[in-house]
Amino acid sequence: MIVNGTTNATEVDDANGDSPSIALLAAITPNDIIEVYAEGRMAMNGVDNGSGFDQFFDVVAIASLDDLTIIFNGDHVTDKEGAANGDDASAYGVSLALSYAISDSFGVAGRFEHLNFDPNADDALTLNTETITLDFEPVESSDKLIMRLDGRFWQTSEDYLGLLDSDRDPSTSCMASTIGFVATTD
Repeated sequence: MIVNGTTNATEVDDANGDSPSIALLAAITPNDIIEVYAEGRMAMNGVDNGSGFDQFFDVVAIASLDDLTIIFNGDHVTDKEGAANGDDASAYGVSLALSYAISDSFGVAGRFEHLNFDPNADDALTLNTETITLDFEPVESSDKLIMRLDGRFWQTSEDYLGLLDSDRDPSTSCMASTIGFVATTD
C-alpha cells in the first residue's frame, strides 16, 4: 500500500517549510507461523526543518510456534538538519519479545529493548530495558480477567523519566514493578 498526504502530524503546512509525507507499507505472511510488516515513510521535500521526522523505517516480524510467540521490532528515524547545530539527527530502536503460555491460565513473557538517539540531537539518549511479565487468568478458560505482574529494569545515559535521585549518576539503572488487572466484556 502506498500512502500519500500528511502522514506526519507535524507536517501540515507546506508554506511554512513543512511537507506532506509519502509512505510505503507492506505485509508478508508466507505461512501460518511467520508474519512480517514493514513501513517506510519520507517527507516529500526531503527536509522538514526539524519539526518532525524526514525518514522513518520500521519492521516487525512475528513468529507463532504453538504456545511460544517471538516478536522483533526495529525502527530508524532521520531528521535532516534536525540537530541544534544543523547536522542530521537520527535515532534507532530494536526490541525482541518472547511470550510463552505455560498453561491455559498462566503465561510468562520477556522483552529487551534498546533505543539510541543520535548525540547530535538535542535529546541524546541511550536506553536499554529488560522486562519480564507474568500473566494469570484466575477464571479457567476465560480471558475476561487477567492479572499481570510486570518487572522492568532499565539503564539509561540520561535521567529522562526523572526517577533517579539527584545525588546519583544518571547513567545508573532503575527497577520498577507493576501489578495490574485487565478486565474485558463481550
